[in-house]
Amino acid sequence: MKNKVILIGLLIIILSIGLFILTGCTKKYVLADIKNYVENNIGIKNYTMKERYTEIKGEDGYEDYYWHIRYNQIDFDVIDNYYYGMESVSNRLENNFDEKVLDYYYGKYANASKITYKKDYVYEKNTLICEVANDQGVIDEIKLKQCYDELVNFIKTIDFKTYPIKNISVEITNSSKHVKWKSIYNNKRICTFDEFKKDE
Repeated sequence: MKNKVILIGLLIIILSIGLFILTGCTKKYVLADIKNYVENNIGIKNYTMKERYTEIKGEDGYEDYYWHIRYNQIDFDVIDNYYYGMESVSNRLENNFDEKVLDYYYGKYANASKITYKKDYVYEKNTLICEVANDQGVIDEIKLKQCYDELVNFIKTIDFKTYPIKNISVEITNSSKHVKWKSIYNNKRICTFDEFKKDE
């Protein structure tokens, strides 16, 4: 009988460890957490939000939770993203606010044909792109400057006080693949061309 109790105890411990490994350090986010994230991480107020999340299975096979938000002219999501990392399942809050703001401004930009805004080669999300490198990945500085100038004209149409985007990255590509990322807007200002050119 004593051995049976010990065996059951060991089995419970093993199952608990297994459950911990599978679930990892996850946190269950509730509505108040999402509101706090929207107001303090994204930096907006006066939005409307669905009180219930939508479950969507990610490409990694884990269920993610999407909290849908309407703010002024845009709709975006805060995503409770579950993923496998560091030998266990973890989760973190992410959002697509910046992308949806860029979508909105690109959609009404009068000179949209002068810039490239499409899915990037790395994350497959809408991104500003400068196709200015050759097949070896060497960047043509004259083409880079032309692209930079056109992107700056577009970025200047964005109302950053209303839509507080924190960073805008540009994907540098050749005709068929990713070369590198460069930051064109950071710390509440547009980078100079010298900063943009040197950014690695």
